[in-house]
Amino acid sequence: MDQNQILGSADGITFTIIFNAETGVWPGSGFFTEFDSGSLFSADLGQIENEFIQGPALVTGLVQGESNCEYFGDIGLGTICGSEDPFSITTFEYYQQGIGPIGYSHRSSASFSGGGFASSHSVEEYIGLVASSLTGDEISHEFEIEPNDSEATGQRVNVPFDIAGDVFVGDVGDQITMVPEVEENDSPSKAQMIVPALVKGKVQFRDPSTVVTIEFQDTQRYPTGMHEIRVQDWYIFRSEFQDLLAITLEADSTDIGMFLIDSTATRAFEATGNSEIQSITTQVGPGTYLVGVSHFGRRSGLIEYTLNCECGLFRTHSFTVHDWYTFTLPRQSPIELTLHSELEIPNTNLGLLIKSLNTNNALPSDIVALSVDLESSDHIITKDLQAGTYSVGVVVLNTWDGRTSYSISAK
Repeated sequence: MDQNQILGSADGITFTIIFNAETGVWPGSGFFTEFDSGSLFSADLGQIENEFIQGPALVTGLVQGESNCEYFGDIGLGTICGSEDPFSITTFEYYQQGIGPIGYSHRSSASFSGGGFASSHSVEEYIGLVASSLTGDEISHEFEIEPNDSEATGQRVNVPFDIAGDVFVGDVGDQITMVPEVEENDSPSKAQMIVPALVKGKVQFRDPSTVVTIEFQDTQRYPTGMHEIRVQDWYIFRSEFQDLLAITLEADSTDIGMFLIDSTATRAFEATGNSEIQSITTQVGPGTYLVGVSHFGRRSGLIEYTLNCECGLFRTHSFTVHDWYTFTLPRQSPIELTLHSELEIPNTNLGLLIKSLNTNNALPSDIVALSVDLESSDHIITKDLQAGTYSVGVVVLNTWDGRTSYSISAK
């Protein structure tokens, strides 16, 4: 912004005039608004007043009234006149000398009546600049730069970083239909959270495991009711209400079993075994539940399996990564990622994943860490990573109608 002229640059060195407010009016859009070149804008000195910013500003907006016209013959647009709006709509942009755009306001209202029926509708939107290096403010974090809704357009960042971003229900993202088993998940306390996607896992008899003594309801299969089992892979999910769940395990061996266990790992609701395709379908009440996968045969070697759980709040077979950030580690080092979201809608939340780009680009075979939990708005992943390039994804679990902000940091 210079002398009431809005300047733009493609290379950061040379500038051209985009909007010339010195002449009082110009055709076309502003910084926040989008109109065709047949719209007439004007600029006047005024004030910006909203919850984010207050002070003097150059106020720009659409010219009202068809009798207010301006001739733009030098740029081949001819005469452009103001608009006649049938509704009560006011949209303004605000600029300051030496800074540029600092705010936006939009107010609209409409009312209808007839046939014994009346209705009204109103909308108010505001934007305000809260900090800028151009005014000497210290900016402690970076900002999300759109588009970053696919892995190919992920925003490049350097560790450490602290980024403020947001996700919107209408955002496009990468659909994830399968996630890998993420080690270590060899005990109930390290159980991997089940997400709305298939889980691709591997298990060996000699894998780290937890031995638990379980009370089984199936007294025909377990006459004493109590039985000791060794579980190599643990998964966890939550149910908020009385629920019919269906869990399916498909493996390339019969020496594998699956258990549905309570959160204390002392009572089994259901168990299967000795089949390449196994399933559990049962009613459960509200609470937290564990799914255990066990390798039964010492001589079977590595068994690969796919786990599908239609349980708890997840009834779909995919979730979306809305925002991606990419970084490179020059050497092996531990990293701590933290995500905090402001979403306060029941049964909906954001999550966090790390994907390695060092092997291939096929989603999602190289996800190396995953944190999802509908009961927490904070996620922390601590992981020792090899040297290489990684993507961090902000996950949206379930759907909602609106927008939420978040902060994501790495150290």
